[in-house]
Amino acid sequence: MILVHRIPEYWLIQLACIRTGATLVPVPANIGPSELYRRILACKPVCFVAGGGVIENDLLDVIDQVTI
Repeated sequence: MILVHRIPEYWLIQLACIRTGATLVPVPANIGPSELYRRILACKPVCFVAGGGVIENDLLDVIDQVTI
């Protein structure tokens, strides 16, 4: 599951997923915490990639709650 804004590294992550056969689940950066929680429960991702300073802390808290 990838949660980043438009950055060049997004394309590198996408290429890595294609090469390894992983499924990329892009999530818009302006998503709400409850919707993110619902999507995490629905797809049960193994790995999260979240952009540093541009992602709101409440979204990162949702990821922490689910992974712990």
